[in-house]
Amino acid sequence: MASIASILPAIVTVVTAAAASTQPDCAITDSGASHTYKGGLTQLEDEKPGGGWVSVANGHQEPIAGVGRFGPITGARRVASFPRTLVSVADLIEQFGSVVFDTRGVHIVSSIPDQAPVATTIGCRTPSRLFSFDSPSLSRHASELESLGVSRADPDMARLHLGAMGVRWSTVAA
Repeated sequence: MASIASILPAIVTVVTAAAASTQPDCAITDSGASHTYKGGLTQLEDEKPGGGWVSVANGHQEPIAGVGRFGPITGARRVASFPRTLVSVADLIEQFGSVVFDTRGVHIVSSIPDQAPVATTIGCRTPSRLFSFDSPSLSRHASELESLGVSRADPDMARLHLGAMGVRWSTVAA
């Protein structure tokens, strides 16, 4: 069975390099984040007043100051007390298709009916074993989808493309 990493180069139509950042305040791609959370005081694009709270790993609850766009990601929340931005894998999947992590980094794969998938590297693995997030790379990916007339990728199409290339999926019962 082929690995995802060995298949990615074969299906890539767009690849942009994402610079790895070791800065403690860099954005990271976070599989555990329920939503994308922008840290700090800088407002999101098209920000509206927030409401509610987010529970964090230490048991505290932090107020959501605003809701808006973080680059092409819609529905992001701003939490002023967060030292870094957490980009939700769930948001990326819902808005762009599939997310693939490998030793080279983190990649978005957007499948388009009757065309080759569009894949873009949006982050690199950092020395601290996190995956950085490069917003300009995701913006270029979104622009490429838009130029192809796609407003939102179909996440199920990625499974079909990879399945046609010999990738077998196993389902875990809940």
